[in-house]
Amino acid sequence: MMTHLLASALVALPVALTPMVAEDGPGPIDVISALEQAVTHAIEQARPAVVTIDRVKSEDGTTLAVRGRVAMRAANNPNGVVFIDGFGMRNDGPASSDYVSYDFGSGVVIGDEGQILTTYHVVSGAERLFVRVHGLEPFEAEILAADPRSDLAVIAPVGGLAPFAEGAFPDPIPMGDASALRPGTFLVALGNSHNASRDGQASAGFGILANSARRLIAPSNDFGQIVPTMLQHYSTLFQLDSKLNLGMSGGAVVNLKGELVAITTASANAVGYDPRAGYAIPMDSLGRHAVDALVEGKEVEYGFLGISLSSPSNMIREVQPGTPAGEGGLLQGDSIEAVAGQPVVDFDGLVRAVNPLPVGEPVELTIRRDGRVLTKEVVLSKYPIDGEIIATTKSETWRGIRIDFPSVISPRDELLTAMARGGVGVVEVISGTPAENAGLRVGQIITQVDGMAVRTPRAFRAAVESLAGKPVRLSTDRGPITIEPETGPAIE
Repeated sequence: MMTHLLASALVALPVALTPMVAEDGPGPIDVISALEQAVTHAIEQARPAVVTIDRVKSEDGTTLAVRGRVAMRAANNPNGVVFIDGFGMRNDGPASSDYVSYDFGSGVVIGDEGQILTTYHVVSGAERLFVRVHGLEPFEAEILAADPRSDLAVIAPVGGLAPFAEGAFPDPIPMGDASALRPGTFLVALGNSHNASRDGQASAGFGILANSARRLIAPSNDFGQIVPTMLQHYSTLFQLDSKLNLGMSGGAVVNLKGELVAITTASANAVGYDPRAGYAIPMDSLGRHAVDALVEGKEVEYGFLGISLSSPSNMIREVQPGTPAGEGGLLQGDSIEAVAGQPVVDFDGLVRAVNPLPVGEPVELTIRRDGRVLTKEVVLSKYPIDGEIIATTKSETWRGIRIDFPSVISPRDELLTAMARGGVGVVEVISGTPAENAGLRVGQIITQVDGMAVRTPRAFRAAVESLAGKPVRLSTDRGPITIEPETGPAIE
């Protein structure tokens, strides 16, 4: 009823402000009251799910607050004491509710098992993470997965929800669709502004979506070249007219239904940017793609064509044989018009269209060549990510190795050449396994399995599954290697 009143009142607003007001129509105060009620309702709906995060940094900057890194964390801190603002506190029990941290951020409960979405830079380098929720004692959390490219991470309470009384932990916030939002949409931002939310009650700000496709300037390398590394460098950010203060990173941006449509990132307010503006990572197809993987503890994988464009246009400048684009029949001078039906007009649009698509899967491209519109099918590779990728749910191993696309282990300046050579890359070798005993090492490229060429992890797995229980001869960039079967209960 309230939403209907607001919609009716807003439509009638220009008339209501004139002297000729219908006696049975809504007046200006009705319009304002309806909007006020809508904002209040959105805050009440979303606020319980917005939490405060305190980070205790490790001495050497290593991220230790990760599920499964207990041994590393204990070795780093044998005395079991956390120092917060110079005051020692035992970390083998619950955190004190009255300590004050000056290294803080925000998070949003999004999962039924207590998963909390935040930003990568809030949790990176943490030895300990403490979370405050209204009505609960502070508790310790650990990272499930973190992705430097999207600047997103998911953490969860150590030990899960078992220590909490039934119904005490906040319900997950409902997810909205950011792709439908347009500049002018009313939005509410909630978070731990200036660490004022130590009681677990987030501060709120109200405003509009100022722009839906903002980008940050990418830093230059040692040669003065601009090298984009994060999605924020590709016109993927929301710009809000609400100022996001220190501590708001990882907070919630919600619509008037109380649905999460973006995650705030105060780190964008650097020198050279509008200090009155706030930025947020939208929960569109690209953002949801990252969140869906992170909440399961998995690495976020981004589709990759392996081409050079004449930036900022969508015309292909270079295609090398063996890359996904080369294998798919794309040529220099082609213009990419659409990816999986999504129109593309520039380089940033191509990144936004390709990145959320599954790697190793075919995708249809619409291209323009010599005035003709053609359709091509390509199988995407995997985009290489700079920075530490944290994933606690990993792919299965085969005889002691994990493999991936060669694009993720090749130097950036040799990337296209490495992709053209084909094969799959070894990203992990487990000690004491047949793979290590045979001499296989991280960084090697496997090009053939018993004489059969492999270009994707899926093709590699299919090839070795057909040889279960048998010695397998691999052709690699460092010579042939034969891997014996695993013995005992291990499963290939």
